[in-house]
Amino acid sequence: EYMGEPSRMRLATLVLVQVLLPLVVGDECCWCGKRYYQGTPSLPHADYVDVNPVEGVVVLSKSFYLAEEQLEVMTFVHGDGSDTYKIDISADSEKATFALHQPSARINQTTIYRTSISMHLQPNTTTTVNWILSAPSRIIASGTLNLAVAPSIEFLNRIGAVRIVYRKQDSSRYLERFSEHTNGAQPFFPFGYYISWPLIQQDLTQINRTIGNILHPVSPFSGLDTVEIAVSASAAANFPWMYDMRHNTDNLTSITEQVLRFRENSGIMSWYIADEPDGAGNTEGLPIGMAPTVVEAAYRLIQQLDPYHPVSLVLNCKYSAPFYTGFTDILMVDPYPVGIKTDFCSDMYGCCGCDDCTGNVTDVSDRMDFVGSLISYSKPIHFVGQGFGDGQHWTGAPTSQQFRIMTYLGFMHNNEAGISYWIQGDNDYPLLQDAIVLYKQLSQLIPTTYSENSIATPIIPLLPSPNVHASAWFNPDTLLAVAVVCNVANETVSGVSVRFTNFTVLAAGVDVLFEEQPRMIEMLRGQFEDMVPLPPLGIRVYSVMVNDQRNMGDALLTTQAKQ
Repeated sequence: EYMGEPSRMRLATLVLVQVLLPLVVGDECCWCGKRYYQGTPSLPHADYVDVNPVEGVVVLSKSFYLAEEQLEVMTFVHGDGSDTYKIDISADSEKATFALHQPSARINQTTIYRTSISMHLQPNTTTTVNWILSAPSRIIASGTLNLAVAPSIEFLNRIGAVRIVYRKQDSSRYLERFSEHTNGAQPFFPFGYYISWPLIQQDLTQINRTIGNILHPVSPFSGLDTVEIAVSASAAANFPWMYDMRHNTDNLTSITEQVLRFRENSGIMSWYIADEPDGAGNTEGLPIGMAPTVVEAAYRLIQQLDPYHPVSLVLNCKYSAPFYTGFTDILMVDPYPVGIKTDFCSDMYGCCGCDDCTGNVTDVSDRMDFVGSLISYSKPIHFVGQGFGDGQHWTGAPTSQQFRIMTYLGFMHNNEAGISYWIQGDNDYPLLQDAIVLYKQLSQLIPTTYSENSIATPIIPLLPSPNVHASAWFNPDTLLAVAVVCNVANETVSGVSVRFTNFTVLAAGVDVLFEEQPRMIEMLRGQFEDMVPLPPLGIRVYSVMVNDQRNMGDALLTTQAKQ
């Protein structure tokens, strides 16, 4: 059973492109807590309680939330949450007690709470956090954690440092990077793709041909001396790495060696410590790939060694996020819905390649919204998109239009930390060419969607239509608003009517972006109608100058689909 908060719109930004390979089942017993084969004893779906049965408190890292004065915690208790619980917590000589009320989620026999508490942690320190979880008649659990708190990047002037910044105006987040190529710390919108390490190793010029502004070479690597040459070349080209240590998650000695060697190199953007640890299990006692406690050890170590770069990992399963989200700074999600073979899986067995998916492009938006609600929006989410399809779990790759609309859906729904693609093939693979177009388009939107003062707001449908997804952003510094409308249906929408609410329109018309011929639509009393039909899986992007009225509680735009 899932009990989540109502989904709410979050800022959609940071894009990354990934090149992945199809999942390999091998002889593993399970995927996402389910048996592979029909007729074998069933497992409770996603029963991570069996893997991490300890009740207690997970303190979500403050390392990068320098604008916050809140310490975020997630609490796990067994049972239905009918008891009354409280947490006593102390940090930096401050003490506080707070009660746990409304659960954020309930998964099988575990009830999960997420709470914020004011704790003024000092920068440039390692803070000891002590906590006690109790019920009225008993102490359930207690613990101690050393929490790294990163100092101000502006103060340190540390080239290559990256932090996650909290926006108080709409409770969203964005990334900043301090680069020798920019004037101080600037909002950073990564876009790139997972790329074969042998390709980089054999030809360093591939770095300069990379789509976007970030690299993710897939480990294992062949010697750290060779890696250092490539990382330094990437730094010179301003293509920092999401540094992949997926094969070293449980090897703390190797992690220490790599982080100490590269943490001062401006060719590092973040540390990638686990690839679908919630996925394939290998033993009867462990129905997933890697227990959260193993991931936690790697995460805490990197926090101590390098508080200047965030840690990331990617999850595949629908319900696993609460059990791992405390051990990453950027939570990546990789639904791959197109072409899945749903006849080989059910709620109790099988692996379709996309956990609990229907095979539609809206699996992307559904998963982004669901995971955000499931973890109470406690960490920025990064979307990993599907750019492959021929394999054991898929009948074929996405079409160009499916690829593009999944990108926009991943961009629009609860995305604060990026979009990656797992793209199949070499530089001539057609979807890689689509990624080039998408990078150009999204880069044009970034100054509006991803600035320090950007405001993300949903478009409220006047006539609700499940087939039309819409989002809007406003930058009060440039007075520019951007709206994106997607038709996820298999039939044409005859037109779209859009009205601005509580904003004064400063332009005579609205520019329609990214079409073959430039087009402007006349604005009349804050409303316009686009009568050009929106085809199946069609995307429409609008841009207009508006006057900031600072009505944060109201929608920027309303829209109506013309049927």
